[in-house]
Amino acid sequence: MCNFIAKIFTSGILLIFGVAFARETKDLHLGSREISISVPADFSIERKSIAPPSVYAKGKCYDFLLLKQELGIFCGYEKPEFLSDLGISKEQVSKENEEYYFATGMSRYVMKSSKIKDGLLYEASVDCDEQDGSVYRPTSTCYVAIFFSKKYNGFIYANFILKNEMEKIEKMPEDAAKKILRSIKIHR
Repeated sequence: MCNFIAKIFTSGILLIFGVAFARETKDLHLGSREISISVPADFSIERKSIAPPSVYAKGKCYDFLLLKQELGIFCGYEKPEFLSDLGISKEQVSKENEEYYFATGMSRYVMKSSKIKDGLLYEASVDCDEQDGSVYRPTSTCYVAIFFSKKYNGFIYANFILKNEMEKIEKMPEDAAKKILRSIKIHR
């Protein structure tokens, strides 16, 4: 019974979130740069509490939360070799073009590229495991993106939970995740 009420409550909150248009600009310090992003007003952003391993020392991450529920992570890294640690690989298609892929425990996804104001964005909707257990179980859908810019020394990585497929609960509309990434502004 409590689980059923929790599902209704969560769905109701997301319905309100889905029709709310209020957005606010948040400034984040990622590595050597300050960036601004536009996020739904209901979101809170907290500096990731777990320190990254020393090889990622210059990387900084933030948790995205809605009503204290983690919806995703937003990180800045200076070294592109960390892409492979995140499950991202690159293939040179031609002299001018390269494709990025995101690998999960079950599949490999092509990341769609698009140019935005300050750089190049690669993104994909992928299967994901919210539980992070010892066995990979693709119980959810996530939105994964990487952003490159000449203004930013390195890359920005984001991973947002869109839907828990087992419980049929939408956690965040895909359009909301895309708007966050498309709103990136890098300050000099």
